[in-house]
Amino acid sequence: MKKLLSVITVLIFATVGFTSLNAQEVTKNTPKKDTKLYAVKFHADWCGSCQKLTAPLKELKSDLEGKAVEFFVFDFTSDETKEKSRELAEKLGIKDLYDKNQKTGFALIVDAKSKKKLSTISLKHSAKEMLAEVNKFL
Repeated sequence: MKKLLSVITVLIFATVGFTSLNAQEVTKNTPKKDTKLYAVKFHADWCGSCQKLTAPLKELKSDLEGKAVEFFVFDFTSDETKEKSRELAEKLGIKDLYDKNQKTGFALIVDAKSKKKLSTISLKHSAKEMLAEVNKFL
């Protein structure tokens, strides 16, 4: 069952275009130097809000193509994905945000330099509002 959930998670993230969290990917996830913002989804396969958030975030990523925003996912589905997510958070320099936000169904907009949370986006926001929120910080 765990393997099936892992496969489903990878397929979902591949479809959305977010950075996946398999062990080899975590080591390759080095942000580009010109990155201004991180958009970090806090996800779990069992989270209904996470599933509903997939389409608006996919649209957001498409709208921001070529801009200085990188998309990542912290996956709380299993102990294995939590550990990989914690490793990614450390690599990105935002482990404190990972530790403080041990829930799912939203995304944080984070300043890539200062590592400070700038905003939270969720299902309360339309795709258009999400884009406007991110553009405020670009």
